[in-house]
Amino acid sequence: MGSTIYRMKTYWASHRDRVNAGNSPRLFQKTILRFVTAHFALLGTILLAAAINPWQENFFHSKGTPGDWQDGFPIAPLLLSFFFNLTNSVYVFKTASPFRGLVTGIFDFLVWAILIPAVTFSAWAGVFNLWKKPTMSMAGSMVVCDTGMNMFSKECNPELYQIGDLELAGVIFAILVWFITTFLFVHGCIEGMRGPRRGNQLSEKPPMPDRSGFYDLERGPPQFTRRSRGPPVLTRPPMAMPRYR
Repeated sequence: MGSTIYRMKTYWASHRDRVNAGNSPRLFQKTILRFVTAHFALLGTILLAAAINPWQENFFHSKGTPGDWQDGFPIAPLLLSFFFNLTNSVYVFKTASPFRGLVTGIFDFLVWAILIPAVTFSAWAGVFNLWKKPTMSMAGSMVVCDTGMNMFSKECNPELYQIGDLELAGVIFAILVWFITTFLFVHGCIEGMRGPRRGNQLSEKPPMPDRSGFYDLERGPPQFTRRSRGPPVLTRPPMAMPRYR
């Protein structure tokens, strides 16, 4: 068991060092976060898709767009998040270089922007909003199910709670994807703004000093020669060439 844990730690450290070599020190952590986000998006997609058929078999909209559109709306951005984050993670782990910043920013913004109305409508129109505690009968040991009492209780309408559980879990995973995408998008924008500043700082470094006056072991110490007019001039003897026999 100890050797297995040691191999896993070594494998993890080697991949982390390989990905971070020459790149941002946060690239490995962000890639792991994207890999986790892809799985959150996949789980949210599966849960919301599983709620569509039971919803359409038991419920309908009295007005407006027919069908379970509120559960299908978040599936599109969740699938986009799944495919892009998975592709991004595989690319970084395979090439040890970051994905293109502009492409990453565009996809993160699309997922972030579309999930806002999608999650809002899905949470607002979810059947879990209809959950009610049962009202007991006068005897206190029986739940009476009719159109006016306990219609939305678990004892009288179990399908309502099964569908609501799927919707609620899918919405929670979609919210997690939105929060992580927001963090990745903001962090990417900050890194993008810091990049040109670092380049300007590197370009503004002072030039290397002239080494012509330093002692050179190959050419010997500098020598001064005097002109007929003017100050003495610093010269060097020619570099000694090896003789071949």
